Amino acid sequence: MENARRRLVELSSASDAITLGAFYQGQLVGFVFASPHTSAIGTGLYVAEIAISPSYQRMGFGTALLSHVEHTAIQLGYPQVWLVSRQIGGVADYYKTNGYSRSNALCVYSKMLGATVLQNT
Repeated sequence: MENARRRLVELSSASDAITLGAFYQGQLVGFVFASPHTSAIGTGLYVAEIAISPSYQRMGFGTALLSHVEHTAIQLGYPQVWLVSRQIGGVADYYKTNGYSRSNALCVYSKMLGATVLQNT
């Protein structure tokens, strides 16, 4: 939970962030953070984080948030919206259903660092 809080602070502190919440009966059930970004696939809005509470998934909240980001991208003159996600499974199928396709231009690389490196930061 602490990592989630840190991530929300990190994302919401960006001056150009597009931050949206999905509410049901006054309760926050999901959110999306997007921001302008240029990468190997061009310039567009990058969805840094999108999440819907598990008990509210498959009710259209995520699709509504993505749709709002897409409309915002069009209004701002960006030709695309992109995000990083798992390649297979339910979430991959979800993005494909919403018209997203896998990029052949990008691959995510990561490296786990030892605990001693992290303690020195």
